[in-house]
Amino acid sequence: MKIEIIVEGETATATLFDTPTGRDFASLLPLSLTLEDYDDIERIDAFLSPVCS
Repeated sequence: MKIEIIVEGETATATLFDTPTGRDFASLLPLSLTLEDYDDIERIDAFLSPVCS
């Protein structure tokens, strides 16, 4: 499944694979997150809904 990720007006295309984790994540879409800086190299969010791994 192809999805679009939009960050500050810039769009990237990504692929979700047909796996249990991919299907769990797809069931949460559409999704808006507020990302926070983590150690100046990553952006994180307190994801409230667990997905299988």
